[in-house]
Amino acid sequence: MNHPRTAIRKYIQNLLIAKDIVGNKVFVNRTDSAMRSELPCINIFNVEEDNDIYEGDKHVVHQYERSYRLQIDCCSEQPNNIEGQEKIEDILDSISREVERAINDDYFLNKMLDSYTGETTDDGLAVGLHLIRTEFNSANDEEGIVAAQSMIWEILYLDNSFIDYKSDIFETYLMQIKKVGWNESTVDPNLIEAEGVL
Repeated sequence: MNHPRTAIRKYIQNLLIAKDIVGNKVFVNRTDSAMRSELPCINIFNVEEDNDIYEGDKHVVHQYERSYRLQIDCCSEQPNNIEGQEKIEDILDSISREVERAINDDYFLNKMLDSYTGETTDDGLAVGLHLIRTEFNSANDEEGIVAAQSMIWEILYLDNSFIDYKSDIFETYLMQIKKVGWNESTVDPNLIEAEGVL
């Protein structure tokens, strides 16, 4: 079973490719440096994630609200041998602006899903998102300048991975009680113990 973070990264990759911002040069979890021939390009990385209990308590968590931070690097170059071209900062500003608009326009990360109808906002991969900050980096060598704007996004989503399991235990527990009546000698001890985790 894929983690929701995996689905979010892949969704954003497909979204940015569909918007044709840098063609199909949108990479996820890339570990090697981009070749100059691949620039401009976009790289997507994990940063960190915080979890808050959304349903349940610290002893028995039924559902988390996860705050996932994602880094999107917009990368480009400015060769030394080309005169009069747009400054690299302006190029990166333009790319990052298109990225920002594409993601903000799909706030719940649901418009590209097969199940999207436009009538609800609770069927997406996220319950909200926003851009936290943008960082700037550059390096200069004999060929020119290579630079990146790193956009840090916070994406909120609900993780229901424990709900179905606990619901199954609870339903089995109730069925036994209804069938035989409350009697610890006739009810599965594991289910009696499970009462404390529901």
